[in-house]
Amino acid sequence: MNFVLDDECALNLFYQLSIDDDAKAMVTFTDVIPQLLERVLSGEASQTHIAILVNIATEKRNAQLICGREGKGLDAIMGRAIEQQNLLLFKLLRNLASHTGSTQIMFSKWVQKLLCLATGQTTSPPASLSFRIGVESIRILSQLHLNNWDEFIQKNNMVSWVGDKINTSQGKNGSTDLLLQVVILSGTMALQSCAARLLVPLVDSFLRFLAEEQEDDEMVIQIVYFFYSLLLHEETNADLTSEDSPVGAYLIDLMHDKNEKIRELCERTLDLFAMTSDVWSRRMDAERFCWHNAQWLEMVTGNDCTMSCDSALSEPPSLFNDIFETEELAEMN
Repeated sequence: MNFVLDDECALNLFYQLSIDDDAKAMVTFTDVIPQLLERVLSGEASQTHIAILVNIATEKRNAQLICGREGKGLDAIMGRAIEQQNLLLFKLLRNLASHTGSTQIMFSKWVQKLLCLATGQTTSPPASLSFRIGVESIRILSQLHLNNWDEFIQKNNMVSWVGDKINTSQGKNGSTDLLLQVVILSGTMALQSCAARLLVPLVDSFLRFLAEEQEDDEMVIQIVYFFYSLLLHEETNADLTSEDSPVGAYLIDLMHDKNEKIRELCERTLDLFAMTSDVWSRRMDAERFCWHNAQWLEMVTGNDCTMSCDSALSEPPSLFNDIFETEELAEMN
C-alpha cells in the first residue's frame, strides 16, 4: 500500500475510490488507515492523504480505527489540528464526531477546548482561517450528545454568546453559515433537559430571528428544531405552551409552508403542544379543518374570508343552521 500512497496517480485514484461507500467499507480490512495516520502525525501527509481520511471517516468502523484504542488516535489528531490550525484535520474530526457510541465518548475531554475555539475564533474576519476553524469547531460540537451540556453552558456563558450572535447584525455582515451552526448547536444542547432550562431565555431572540430568516428554509428548520428540543422536556414544555404562546402561533403559520420538511417538523413540534394543552390541540384541529375545507367555508360564509378558523369551529350550530336545520333535512326525506 505504500506504493499507492507515494505514487501521485495511484493516490488520486485512491481518493476517488474513497468517495464510494462500498470502497470505504473495504478500507477497514487494509493497512491504509495506520499508514495514513503515521504520515499525518509525522507531518509528511499531503492534502490528498488527509482528504482520503476525511472521506473514509464517514464509515463508522473506519472512524473507530482512526480514533484508536482509548482515543489515542483522536487525541493525536486533535492536538495536531489545533497546533497547526489545519482546517482539513478539523473536517476529519467533524466526520469522526458524527458517529454514535464510543467515538463520541472519546471527544468529551476536548469539548472545553473546542468551545474556546468556537467562541474565540469566530470573532475573526469571516474570510480568515481562524474564523473558519471556529465555525468547524461548532460543527463538531453540534454532533456531540453530552449528558452535561448544562455545565459547559454555564462555564462558558453560552446563553449570552448565542444571544449575541443571533441578536446582532454580525451574521448579516459576516457569515450566515456561522449563524446556522450556532442555531444547530443550540438545538443539540437543548436535547439535554438541564441545558434546556438554561436556554429557555433565548426563545424570544429565536422568534425574532425566525421572523428575519423566514425565507431561508434551512435556518427555519433548525430554529423550529430548537423549539422542538425544548418541548421534549416536561420542565421547559410549560414555558412554551401557554395559551398565548408566540411559538405556537408561529408554528401554526408554518404548518402550510411550501417546504415539506418544514411542514413535517412543525407538525411534530405542534403535536408536543397538543399533548400538553387542550387549547392548542383545538387550535391545531381548527387550522387543519379550515385548510382542508377552505372552499366550503368560503361558500357557507358568503365569500366572507375574514371569518377565523376558531370562530368557524367554536360556533358550529349557527354555521350549519344557516344551511339546513335537522328538521328540514327530515322533511326533505
